[in-house]
Amino acid sequence: MNRSHLPLAAALILLLLTAPAALAFPDYYSLSALDKAQAEARERNLPLAWLGSNLDSLTVGAPDPGSVADLTQMALSTLQGNAVVVFFDGRGSMNQVPAIVHAQYHIHDDGKAAGTADWVSPKVVFSNADVSKILGRVSYSEMKADRDIPLNSALQVIRNDPTSLSPAPASASASAPNPASATEQPGAGTLIVKAYGPSAKRSADTGQLAVVILQFVNTGGASLAVVALVIVALITLMIVNARRR
Repeated sequence: MNRSHLPLAAALILLLLTAPAALAFPDYYSLSALDKAQAEARERNLPLAWLGSNLDSLTVGAPDPGSVADLTQMALSTLQGNAVVVFFDGRGSMNQVPAIVHAQYHIHDDGKAAGTADWVSPKVVFSNADVSKILGRVSYSEMKADRDIPLNSALQVIRNDPTSLSPAPASASASAPNPASATEQPGAGTLIVKAYGPSAKRSADTGQLAVVILQFVNTGGASLAVVALVIVALITLMIVNARRR
């Protein structure tokens, strides 16, 4: 095999190894499965997203725009692949929510809720995997006004801080970036491909395609059919590049 094909071949092998795992994660975890949610968050280098709402909101078909069911389903869809969702029903399980997260639901972002409630559904709180740091929160009012924009903004803030997912207090090694690393930090699941020699550009191009595909798969955005098509496309690209030489 030509050396310029090595990054692509490595990416193809990694794709085959990681695709089944990427497809196996559930849409969300209940509080009783918190340990599994934390394990997935650590494995995929993602934050936990604590989505508090009414469980029956997930089963409403064609909900009214801006309703609790609509915003709950929108939030879950937006968070999937970008965070590990822990879904809980605030009407009866708040006492099971970790204290550091629970406190965020007592902050009246939407004003004083009706009756004895402290918050309006849905509400999302972000934390690191060991639930030692709060990374942000998005209220019902924000989602009602701007849909998924505040959720995506909160997620981007977390991605931009390389220390956000580390345990608190962050260790010196976790907070200090490696000076030898590239200026743009790779995200979770990124395969770093380096190419050298006369064919470096062509190899880098195919390697970068593999990087994009791997990121897509590792964020849970692929089905088995898509993975199969991607593998065929990669093999075809390898053959075409070989014939150009």
